[in-house]
Amino acid sequence: MDLTGRKVLITGANRGVGAAFVSAALDRQAATVVAAARNPASLPAFQSPARVVSARLDVTDRDQVAAVASEHPDVDLLICNAGVTCQRPLLSDVTDAALREVMEVNFFGPLGLARALAPGLRRPGAGAIFVLSVSAVALSRSAPVYSASKAACLMLALDLREELRDSGATVTVALPGFIDTDMGAAFGGTAKAAPAQIAALSLDGWLAGRHTIWPDRFAELVRGAVGEPFQALLDEPRQVMTAVHAAFRDATVLVHHLREGDRAAVARGVDGTNVCRCTVIRPDEVAAIACIWLNTQSVAAPMPRTGSVWLEAVCLVPN
Repeated sequence: MDLTGRKVLITGANRGVGAAFVSAALDRQAATVVAAARNPASLPAFQSPARVVSARLDVTDRDQVAAVASEHPDVDLLICNAGVTCQRPLLSDVTDAALREVMEVNFFGPLGLARALAPGLRRPGAGAIFVLSVSAVALSRSAPVYSASKAACLMLALDLREELRDSGATVTVALPGFIDTDMGAAFGGTAKAAPAQIAALSLDGWLAGRHTIWPDRFAELVRGAVGEPFQALLDEPRQVMTAVHAAFRDATVLVHHLREGDRAAVARGVDGTNVCRCTVIRPDEVAAIACIWLNTQSVAAPMPRTGSVWLEAVCLVPN
């Protein structure tokens, strides 16, 4: 699968991962690659220059965003790559202006572009790639505001995926670790992935319909640390949270019967309501929970654990 016949817009295309995305898109036969940068003169010479269109784009400049969207309304794939960092502690003497710039570029920039290009992205085969960072899911000790901006953009990307889902578009999030770029130079001798690797794995993942890409070894280690449940939440947030909300509602009904002392209703599955959506809870387990609840009126005492979501939700219901 490749990008034949498609137009790709890449922000921050003048160097590092952005420039690697341009080359990777050309290698995958993109019909047109819009290479966007604050200063188009800084763009390197790419292979197949006839298929590359330069664009002046500061993602924080609303007029430039509108101009690019007007000139290229038929973009099939938006790659939000432009970003800045701020490697300073929150309580240091870092200026408000520096902190706000990180949010403007890393969050509001992609937000503005996605909204401006939305009509063209609502098509089968279209979509977006958000180049974020593992710091979106795990705090960067050296750059906490950068982490906050990437976490915010992660939520933006997940929502955009849900809003475009019915149109057949694909939204992919790339969560790389250390990369051998100008930004990554601050990490000294730490092993870093090549920009070409990040671009290739991210593009191929998007083409394959994957939702989340962990494109290097450090990213894979972070994926292992956050675990499969979190991975599922990243890939299918609507489905996961729909199940959690349903389980929580059922748990609230269960708590009501527990507080009323109606053990029979609990044992019957709360008068026929399917409390046990995720697994079958034996009547003796439910009765044990009821006894603990009625005796202590608290969830502090040890409770039988079955691994079901609704049982976890019981612990969240206040007395």
